[in-house]
Amino acid sequence: MEREERVYRLTLSRIKGIGPAKYKMLLSHFRKAEDIFQANLKYLSQLNGITPTLAKAILQNKDFRKHERELEQYDDLNVRVIECTQAQYPQKLLWCNDHPIFLFMQGQGNLNTSPMLAFVGTRHNSDYGQKMCEELIAELVPYQPCIVSGLAFGIDIIAHKAAIKHQLPTMAVLASGLDMLYPRAHLNSVKQMLSSGGILCEYPLGTPPDKNNFPTRNRIVAGMCDATIVIETDVKGGSMITAELAYGYNRDVFCVPGRVFDQRSAGCNLLIKNLKAQMLTHADDLVHAMGWKSDPKLPVQTALFHDWSDDEHQILQVLQSQNGIHLDELALRTALGTGKLSAAILQLEMKNAVKMMPGKLLCLV
Repeated sequence: MEREERVYRLTLSRIKGIGPAKYKMLLSHFRKAEDIFQANLKYLSQLNGITPTLAKAILQNKDFRKHERELEQYDDLNVRVIECTQAQYPQKLLWCNDHPIFLFMQGQGNLNTSPMLAFVGTRHNSDYGQKMCEELIAELVPYQPCIVSGLAFGIDIIAHKAAIKHQLPTMAVLASGLDMLYPRAHLNSVKQMLSSGGILCEYPLGTPPDKNNFPTRNRIVAGMCDATIVIETDVKGGSMITAELAYGYNRDVFCVPGRVFDQRSAGCNLLIKNLKAQMLTHADDLVHAMGWKSDPKLPVQTALFHDWSDDEHQILQVLQSQNGIHLDELALRTALGTGKLSAAILQLEMKNAVKMMPGKLLCLV
């Protein structure tokens, strides 16, 4: 697409009263976006949904140079400008009538990878919430999901960090412009996300993280994902908004239950009680509900080797169903003696098939 056409399209998208439906309708009526701004007032006013007031606002708009400079800034910052008419736009998000017209993204991630899972929850998580979030993501590694969240303190950043730890792609949807990263404390995590995931938003550069932006950005989190997982939330707050949006978009919602007297679990328990979410206590609950194969293939690195010993194969089979398993539990599930287990793990490490993590946790590479 020519640069000039992109300027006109970005300008059109910023006019108050132009949503995704009217935007696409106007583009379908005119050869180029530039022609919309040069149309006859009477003709423009007669198009479906275009009132005379809106038609005047379009024809009187003179913000082209402003948006040309904005696109130049995106180029300087290596920002991808993704329009809802392009194939790289998240296709699942297009199913939502209120999707943004433009998304702005930094990073190398694929917005149409599958599966994509939203992890959301309280900013004031308990140890229980952190453990559940980390273990769920570890157990899902064989399915190679992209983990989506909002970069906030609490469950959001725990999910992002768990994804980074297990080399899963992860994306953060911001409630600000890309140059107004919030919170700044998570900048190092963002840098690690860019190679396989990234950060994205619908807001122009310079947009601060205002309070009203957070509920609005939650529709992107819910809309671009196959399912939303809620881990600890009160009955009010951003996580409940995201869950309700996902439910309204006919997406699967899963909640980790908690104690009835714990306010941090009140929202999760309520969603389960009202049949708006399925109870999630183990990754297998999600795998079965989503209809995924219960025996995913080994990661590519391990598939390169075909000379597994019986002991090595047994260990890999266990790790496929529960990645990040403690050595004591692995010993029980394989019934291998200490000597045989240690020897097999050493061979797998030499083949770059597994790695030992802190806390005596064994994971697939």
